[in-house]
Amino acid sequence: GRGKGEFRLHGYWDLTPPAASDHGSSASIQASLAPLVEDLVRRHLISDVPVGVFLSGGVDSAGLVALASRIRRQEGHQLETLTVVFDERQFSEASPAAEIARQFGTRHREVRVREADFRRELPAFFASMDQPTNDGVNSYFVSRAAREAGLKVVLSGLGGDEVFWGYKHYRWLRSGSWLAGCPAPLRYLGAEAGYQYGRLRGRDNWMRMAWLKPAASNARVYLTMRGFFAPDQIARLMDLTQAELDDAVEEHFGSLVGPGDVTAESVNYIEMKRYLHDQLLRDTDVFSMAHSIEARVPWLDHVLVERLWQVAGERKLDPAVNKPLLVGAIGDPAVALAGARPKQGFTFPMAHWMKACAPELREMASTASLEPKAVDACWTDFSEGRMHWSRAWALTVLGAAQAS
Repeated sequence: GRGKGEFRLHGYWDLTPPAASDHGSSASIQASLAPLVEDLVRRHLISDVPVGVFLSGGVDSAGLVALASRIRRQEGHQLETLTVVFDERQFSEASPAAEIARQFGTRHREVRVREADFRRELPAFFASMDQPTNDGVNSYFVSRAAREAGLKVVLSGLGGDEVFWGYKHYRWLRSGSWLAGCPAPLRYLGAEAGYQYGRLRGRDNWMRMAWLKPAASNARVYLTMRGFFAPDQIARLMDLTQAELDDAVEEHFGSLVGPGDVTAESVNYIEMKRYLHDQLLRDTDVFSMAHSIEARVPWLDHVLVERLWQVAGERKLDPAVNKPLLVGAIGDPAVALAGARPKQGFTFPMAHWMKACAPELREMASTASLEPKAVDACWTDFSEGRMHWSRAWALTVLGAAQAS
């Protein structure tokens, strides 16, 4: 504050728009990162209460375990790791996670989450949700598992995909400026064809290509990849005109990077400011606190983020290895093996669980302040396999939030 009734707000740190300046060799960048990542993991392990690592089997958490287990051994302790497993085998990360735990000699625990747990915990989940979110169930149950394991602090690999470019669409966006150079009529026809294909085949991810019909901006490419609904679905759900929808897109996304060619760097910036900051980090914070767990995210240490922000995009990608800079900086064969495996996100069997308790979830969605017929149509599409579970879940979450 400055005086009576006066105050100032100022941030101590923020992420600036893309300005990659380091075009050095991959080997030199990895060498400079090696002591940095070890130091930041060491600092994130400092605690006077039990600390563990959430091990999902991917390269982000494998890298944390490689460094943290080495540091713990130097201190004369054994690292604790935990993994959530499911009855639905196709979703279980147990095998790769257990193998990583074995190689690094951790005290490993598998915590099984069943459909009955999901149904039982739904009221508590909604009660701990302080604003609508679409991606918090995994954070809720992972934190519950950590509490059951007797941990108070858990290190998570969250942010590795954004910082080290682990998502496949970065490769697609780095393949050239073909989108910006595509004539508007041709782009429109391509986007319309994708949308119509999605409608016919029940693939809502293809339907989101309709975002590209008016223009190929960074914001619209982001919404094509990260949005929940196609523009016409949003217009029906919220009873908006096309002009009102365009204004909303510009307000929330367009001002972040401004006009310019679509680039992987610009879409990554929007992803950091919206998907990571507004959704993933919020969910991790809220649902870990719901179980009195402190979640720490070493790959989002601002020193590391600033360092990677200066690295040219082509150094973050390798056709044979996911997140080559992270793999190279850690320099461990087990982490390299995790980086060579096809990327598989940590996913709960939500579609199966939601269909098992569909009547109550659908009823909850119907209470959302949206157009009832459009909400019902979305849930019907989900029930009949034409819509991803996350879209129907988003409507249920909105209804639950408004009812509380």
